[in-house]
Amino acid sequence: MNYPHKAELADRLNPAARTEFLHACAAIEKRYTEACTATHDPCLESGCSLEGEICLQPLERAGDEYTRACEEAFDELYRDPRNRA
Repeated sequence: MNYPHKAELADRLNPAARTEFLHACAAIEKRYTEACTATHDPCLESGCSLEGEICLQPLERAGDEYTRACEEAFDELYRDPRNRA
């Protein structure tokens, strides 16, 4: 299945709901990054290059699981017609 990009979903929300959605996705991304960091098995020999930042590697590894998590955050907001753009 081809999921809409996070930015495409955000564009379907009003500004307040969009901000909430992007914060929710950032929290999801941070959880994946922190879980990866906790394994102490960095992608680079020199260690994690993005210490304290969001890393794309764990998001790519999570694939559809990550995408579904962001979609669920979107769906929660989009159900309320007041949140729609």
